[in-house]
Amino acid sequence: MLLENFSSPNNVMSNQEPITVQQLTAAANSGNVVFAEFLHYYRPDRPIVYGLVEGRDDPAFYRGAIEPILSKGWMIKLIPAGTKKKVLEAFQIKEWVRYPPGCVCFFVDRDFSDIIPETHPRGGNLYISDHYSIECEVVNYRVAERTLEEIMGVTKLTADESDRLRAIFETNLIVFREALVPLMAQIVVWRREGHRPHLKNFDPSVFFSYVDGAIAIKPEYATRNSRLCAAASRLGMSVATDEALDVVEAEFRAAEKGRCFTRGKYLLKFLLEFLSSVHSSISKFCAKHATPPRVSVTLGRDNAMAEMALRAKCPSSLRSFVEANYIAHIENRTANA
Repeated sequence: MLLENFSSPNNVMSNQEPITVQQLTAAANSGNVVFAEFLHYYRPDRPIVYGLVEGRDDPAFYRGAIEPILSKGWMIKLIPAGTKKKVLEAFQIKEWVRYPPGCVCFFVDRDFSDIIPETHPRGGNLYISDHYSIECEVVNYRVAERTLEEIMGVTKLTADESDRLRAIFETNLIVFREALVPLMAQIVVWRREGHRPHLKNFDPSVFFSYVDGAIAIKPEYATRNSRLCAAASRLGMSVATDEALDVVEAEFRAAEKGRCFTRGKYLLKFLLEFLSSVHSSISKFCAKHATPPRVSVTLGRDNAMAEMALRAKCPSSLRSFVEANYIAHIENRTANA
């Protein structure tokens, strides 16, 4: 069932109306923890807009992309709900009609919704990522080079050296994503069968090795079946038949045109592995670095998104979304001040 945008301009809370104990109690009683948390943060008299996101890493990207677009003096408070399901459940709470339209927005990942049809609620204040997940926005050569320069100390690349690195990066990315097509297709099969294995329990970076920045598939994972068996075994699942995989792979490749449906966390790990390999072999890429320069921040799973997000561009779709919601809200509030 498609749901209407609950941030209706009708029955909107006054910008000066304080949050009451009764509202907090009602939120707690509703069972929606995210809405109750929002009420604790909500301050109608301050220059703040609000957003509900999926995971703990998402605020790093969305805050960095959105705050530079906001009017001077304004900031955004982002609240991680924990999962996409929880964000959408919060989105459907009727109490949002009490808040100014455009003041509160919701951000979720597209996931496989273009491959496995998924009914999203409707709403102008609901943003769905362009690609599989928001992490996909940070995996590009621009972010890679900025990370090398600003974190890993590689500050003396010539134009030719940069072009060479870009070519290696882009070739690597093609190899990586192509090798993972069977795995992503297998995940689609599992989802269609009603299974949702915990994908975080398997890291496909084990399929690859890097030598002087160049990626290679390890011999033991050279075949589709070897990669799928390794993933299925780790996830406690079974591998689909070749016939079923062939069909879904074709669907996956068709759906990927113009988008990226490789899991964002897999891509982020690829970027980290590439950067580590280049840094350790930097003398082969940059004539002015005889040894690897000092790294200012050690990058890993826990801080990668936060660091990379600072160096990513805001997607045009997100910019348009911010202008239609947060900027419109700010302009309306300023006009009525």
